[in-house]
Amino acid sequence: MVVCFADCAYADESASPPPDKTQYSIFNQVPDNLLKELASDRPKKSYSPVTVDAGHFQIEMDFADYAYGTYQGVWSDNFITADPVIKLGLTDNIDLEIQAASYQFIHNLDANTHQTIS
Repeated sequence: MVVCFADCAYADESASPPPDKTQYSIFNQVPDNLLKELASDRPKKSYSPVTVDAGHFQIEMDFADYAYGTYQGVWSDNFITADPVIKLGLTDNIDLEIQAASYQFIHNLDANTHQTIS
C-alpha cells in the first residue's frame, strides 16, 4: 500500500493559481468542473507526485507484462498479468493506492550451469 502526498508546483508564474480544494474529502468529492487533468503512472510505472482528486478513483492496469535480464550470473524471466493499481482520493493532497498482481511467474536460472535457482 502506498500513500502519496503532493504539492502542486507551477512553472508559469503568470498562470492563475489552482482553485482551493481543501474543503473536499472522500465524503465531499471535488466537483467535475474543478478536477485535475488525468495523470497516469503508466507506461513507466513510476510513482508520480500527482494525487487523485478527493472523492474520485482511478484504475490503471497492464494486460500483460514481461521482463528479462541478467545480473551477477543469474538470468531472470518475470511475467505478470492483470496488474491493477487502484487509486482513491482521500483529501486534496492525499490518495490511497492499492496494487495487487493477479498472476506472477518468476524464473531464475544460473547463466553458467543453466540450473533453476529458487
